[in-house]
Amino acid sequence: MKKKKRTKKENIFLNSILLLIIFLSIFTLIRLNLQVFQKRKDLEMQKKLLEKERQELESQKQELENQTKLTQNQEFLEKIARENLNLKKEGEKVVAFTGLENVANFISEENKNTKQKQNQNGGIFLTIKNFLERFLFYK
Repeated sequence: MKKKKRTKKENIFLNSILLLIIFLSIFTLIRLNLQVFQKRKDLEMQKKLLEKERQELESQKQELENQTKLTQNQEFLEKIARENLNLKKEGEKVVAFTGLENVANFISEENKNTKQKQNQNGGIFLTIKNFLERFLFYK
């Protein structure tokens, strides 16, 4: 059997195909490398955000532990019971004020009435004063 010699055109064609395959491989590798780089960058950013959230949760946990210790204090529990539950100690007298809303409303109405009277009186005097200033100092 004789070996068939390749022609010059066949060699150029095969070399072109080989070169095309090499360029496509290099392009694919570069593209994949860029994708991996972008994914790594996104994961690092997500890691930073999660780290910040973890620190915030740690500080919130510490604050809640401090509040838990505070609530175990007897004086604090008594204070909350007095303020929120209207409880008292034995032998203690409680003074309750009722109708404070009515007193506050009455005072605010009186203040409004006195201000209106002052505005009416001041309004007349201001009008006379402005008239005299215009009349006397008219140029």
